[in-house]
Amino acid sequence: FSLVRSDLICHGALSDVDDNQLCELALNIESLRRGLDSLSITVLAELDARGTTDTVHGMRTGSWLANNALLPGGGSRSRVKVADRVRRHFPEIASSLESGAIGFDHAKVLVDAANPRIIDEFKPFVTRLIDLVPLMTFERWKKEVEGVAALLDQDGGHNPGDDITDNTLTLSPGMSGTLGIKGQ
Repeated sequence: FSLVRSDLICHGALSDVDDNQLCELALNIESLRRGLDSLSITVLAELDARGTTDTVHGMRTGSWLANNALLPGGGSRSRVKVADRVRRHFPEIASSLESGAIGFDHAKVLVDAANPRIIDEFKPFVTRLIDLVPLMTFERWKKEVEGVAALLDQDGGHNPGDDITDNTLTLSPGMSGTLGIKGQ
């Protein structure tokens, strides 16, 4: 069975494909998607590093991509952020993307976990975390990555909502027997 039978897809003839071939086709498409993700990250990182879209089109790379590819701005900016951080800090993520061992979603989890406070301490764990990908579900793997990051981040992120001394509630009598409530 060919990698992708475009004649079947274009003509809606998937009903003629047996279940095993259909499963194989779905996995082949995912393999192609991972290859495209790798190429996309490489190209976006290079565009951003050069400042091409800013200079030539007057737009940052993420905004330019969103505008010209008709994509959501947040998702496009996120792709560029991941691409940039992979290029600058994580050659092993780039290699794993290129080989198809991981996809964009894996790269995003790793990059997001490596916040600026722990990036240097996190780097030695990246290869081992990538090696865990085939051994568990994506959700379980993501929790492992987040767990490693949490252990490394001794200061932890400050969540103001967790600070009980910053939480306030004020009750004020109002006109005609009403009660004003203000809380933070």
